[in-house]
Amino acid sequence: MTVQKTKKVRKSKESLLREDQEAEWRKKLDQGNKTPKAYAMDKVYLLDDRVDHQTFGVGLVVSLIPPGKINVFFQDGLKMMKCG
Repeated sequence: MTVQKTKKVRKSKESLLREDQEAEWRKKLDQGNKTPKAYAMDKVYLLDDRVDHQTFGVGLVVSLIPPGKINVFFQDGLKMMKCG
């Protein structure tokens, strides 16, 4: 009878960070029931608005950066975006 050892698969720090970030993103999006607005550079956004970007998907406005920029938290991380 032979005994086979099983290898434990370790997740990289980057993988764990990405999972934590995705969980945080989902939690923040679930906190409100706002319908996402289609993203456009000439629109005005408010804090906690949901944004639907054609490349990055649905995100949450987490900070306003005058003049004309916002930080949006998407599933793959924080992005600085232009706005009106």
